[in-house]
Amino acid sequence: MTDLIRGCDDAFWPRPIYTLPTRLTWERAPDVTLVGDAAHLMSPFAGEGADLALIDGADLAREIASGPDAEASLSRYEKTMFARGAKSAAASQRGLDMMFVKGPPRKLILFFKAMEIASKVARPFARIPASGKGK
Repeated sequence: MTDLIRGCDDAFWPRPIYTLPTRLTWERAPDVTLVGDAAHLMSPFAGEGADLALIDGADLAREIASGPDAEASLSRYEKTMFARGAKSAAASQRGLDMMFVKGPPRKLILFFKAMEIASKVARPFARIPASGKGK
């Protein structure tokens, strides 16, 4: 992989990876909150960024619609959002740590080997109808 990158011409552009600390929280600010990357910016190595943004938006809308007290709604949303974001950010950090190591990426290789085995084990179950009523 290193030789491939070294041998590449101008078709390769390194890009920085920006993240926020895994368990970042903040004090409530009246009438304002954050969603998606603004609330929990993380590396793409868990594949959950867009999902979090959509879930944040849905949760925030549900809380706002649940009652007239906006501050209580924002507080409830942030409590849920912080916990969910921390979990995803931790998974993202583990993925990032597997990718960028000195020497061979052994943990990354083991991860993909485990995923290959899991997919082979699960493959026969993919044919079972979800309802369990087989037609």
